[in-house]
Formats: sequence, C-alpha cells, structure tokens
Amino acid sequence: MSEAQGYYIPPEWLRVVAGKAFFYPCAGSDISEPLSIFAPFMADLWFADIAYPAGLQLPQAIQPAAPREYTLTDTLIDGAPSAQMERRDGHRFLLPSRRIETYVRPDGSSFRVVRRRGFGQIGLGTEFSDRSIGVFFHRGDSGGGEGGSNVSFFANKRRRYPPLDNLFSLLRRKLTEPALIVSDGSMTTRSHPIAQFHHRSMTSAEAFDCIRGRQWVVEGVRWTCIGFVGRRYGPTLVWAVEQI
Repeated sequence: MSEAQGYYIPPEWLRVVAGKAFFYPCAGSDISEPLSIFAPFMADLWFADIAYPAGLQLPQAIQPAAPREYTLTDTLIDGAPSAQMERRDGHRFLLPSRRIETYVRPDGSSFRVVRRRGFGQIGLGTEFSDRSIGVFFHRGDSGGGEGGSNVSFFANKRRRYPPLDNLFSLLRRKLTEPALIVSDGSMTTRSHPIAQFHHRSMTSAEAFDCIRGRQWVVEGVRWTCIGFVGRRYGPTLVWAVEQI
C-alpha cells in the first residue's frame, strides 16, 4: 500500500488476515476509510454502535460511486431493530439488531458489511467465535460523559457486570493468531504502547516513522507497529499482535 494514499499496511499482513472478520465497536459513522482499506480482503466487516437509529434505516455502506466496483446483492435487517434502551439490573441494555449488506467484488467473491445496533463490547462476546477476528479497529472513543463508550478493550478491568469483565482477555480469545489491531490509543492506559501518541498533533505517518517495526510485550501479547491509517484522536497506528 502506498503511503501517499494516507495509509500504509504491508501487503503480506493483509494477506494474513484475508478471509477473516473485521470488527469496529463504537464505530458511529466512521466506516468509509475502514471499508476502503479492508473490504478487498475481509469476509465480514462489522461496525457496532448504540447510536444507530431504530429501524436501522441507514444509507448503503458502500456507495455505488466508490472507487472500487462492488455490487450490492442483498440487504437484510434482523434482530430487534425497533428496540429501545432499557435498564436491567442497574445496567443499560439494548436488544441487538443488524443491518447486513452483501456485496460482490469484481472477481466474483462476496463479503458482508454488518452494522450492529447495540453495545460493541457485548457483540464482541456474542457475535464472534474464538479465533475469528483478523482485524480489530478502535478509534475516536472516549469516556461515557462525552458520548463515548467508556470501555477499555485493551485492559483487563474488573466489572460487576460479567460481560464487561476482563475485556482484553475476551478480545485475545476472539482474535486470530496473529491478528491486526488498529488504534489511536482511545480508552487505553497511558503506559500502554498504543497510547503513546494519543491526542498528539502529528500525522499518523509521522508517528509511524518514530516507532516503525518496534515491539512491546504487554500481558502476554507481542505488539509490533507495522503501519498506519488516518488519524482520529491522534495518530492511528496498525499493530501486528501475536500471543506469546
């Protein structure tokens, strides 16, 4: 991939995750760049957010005028698209629903884009089998008081609500071996290597040049910085993760 395109991921790593699932919790409307980069390779691209409207009446995920010619062949809405947010046992609860669009690439292969109305942290545990997520994408998130998720996917924090307990251990179980994690450091402890450029006023390419190829080991996982995509709450870097 050319760095002139505004992102860089070595082709060999895209081949490693090809045919696997892509998951972006707390995605909101941030789907265009992830789709442009990963749609040629992934089998299923999932985007989750509680802010998706009831009924999931959303624009087509990939517009016909997109640079790559993908043909939309089917649209399905399932689950409980009209569900309203509730309080259950002291926690917010929303029955999930999914808008599933199936596309065909010019070579005849197909892939799905799924927008899931519901909590991404719950979807991580319920929608994916172990070792199925090849790319985990997370950026532009914040504490709940700012409309963000207030969820730490890259840390094992204890929570009274079991589905939210030790999320990084859950994520490790869902990731392929190896996998890619794309992050701008949102909702990550300052000591974690992926947070070192969070809210820094530099481009993703500049941050990548600082640590290209460097490795860290955190909680039994080796993190190697291998690329970058567009910035959000600071530079967004691409990490190859391998469990030790």
